[in-house]
Amino acid sequence: LVRVLTGDLTLQQLTEAAINQIGHYLHIGRGVCYVRNRNEDTLELLASYMYSERNALGSKVQFGHGTIGQVARERKSITITINTPDNGQAPIITGTNIIPPTYIYTWPLSREDVLHGVIEIATVNRLTETELKFLNDATDTIAYFLYAVLQRERIRELLTISELATKQAQEQSRKLQEANSLMEEQQQQLQQQTEELQQINAQMEEQQQQLQQQTEELRQ
Repeated sequence: LVRVLTGDLTLQQLTEAAINQIGHYLHIGRGVCYVRNRNEDTLELLASYMYSERNALGSKVQFGHGTIGQVARERKSITITINTPDNGQAPIITGTNIIPPTYIYTWPLSREDVLHGVIEIATVNRLTETELKFLNDATDTIAYFLYAVLQRERIRELLTISELATKQAQEQSRKLQEANSLMEEQQQQLQQQTEELQQINAQMEEQQQQLQQQTEELRQ
């Protein structure tokens, strides 16, 4: 299981590999894997094993709703024994037969008392003590790798946000530099116009003095 789950897997790839490995090892009839939505008390169906009615399942489950939600809330496993075959449970479908499940095992995927997901499997035969120990150990292993993938995805998300913020800051800095350059250019133009106006005023004063001097000379 560790070998299969090791690598740069996405959340989807990890959950599918995990439920498939459990399915093959325990010879289960069907199984589903839900992952907790971050910062929410809901779980989302990401992977299933031999479950043809997957589309009929709720893609999201609230904490406390059904066995999946109850296990998520309590972080404790639940085992259900079904005594009546016609009970509305989704059947185990093979190429030649349709068999109702007899046992349903719902296990939390927790690490350090933090829930990351829930796995549920259905079987015809009761799991042995050895198989139950494998299920316990497997869910602990899956929870560890699930935590690692979630952390990796969170880091990638933060890096993306950081890169976007950096680009936005660089764009704002570029615009500010352009605005400063434009202001400097306008100031230079204004200074040039002021100097030209001062020259014109000086010329006008000089012409006015000359005109006044000529007027005084005429009066004499």
